[in-house]
This record gives sequence, C-alpha cells and structure tokens, in this order.
Amino acid sequence: MANWVARDFDSIYAPILKKGGGAYFLLDKGMVKNPRYKQVPEIKFRKPANLKEIGLQKNKEMYGLVKDIEKLEFLTKPEDYTWIFEKILYS
Repeated sequence: MANWVARDFDSIYAPILKKGGGAYFLLDKGMVKNPRYKQVPEIKFRKPANLKEIGLQKNKEMYGLVKDIEKLEFLTKPEDYTWIFEKILYS
C-alpha cells in the first residue's frame, strides 16, 4: 500500500472513530460490513488503472513522480482532474 498526501493535508478521522472503524473490516473469514453504518455499498474490485498521462503506469514505481511534482497536481486540485476518477470508477 502506498499513500501520497499534499503538504497541507489533514486527515479527518472523527467520523470513522465515531463508527468504530471503516465501513468494512478485513477478518480471517473475509470482508465484513461494520454494522454501525446505515448504508454500505458493496465492494467493487478493480484492476489498477494505467494513467500514463500523469505518470502512473503498471510496473513503474510511483515515487519517482515527486521529481516531476506537476504530475501530482491532481492531489491539490482534484476538480481539474475529474477524468482520472471517472477512468478509475467506470472502466
């Protein structure tokens, strides 16, 4: 697992703490819904998207992108990169 965050990023954990964790728990028997959530969407499994336009490619390490910081602008201006999220969600 890897995670990029913008310099001025702050996590908001209060809603997750209030419900005792995320919407699902990974247990020995598999994924189990957290009963504290009223509505939980089914898990969708997706293959990683190749996003060559921003430097994210299969079998290419992602941390090299910090050398080309403009390619990470989608983290601070996601409204300008809706196509990335559409490509991931609807492919």
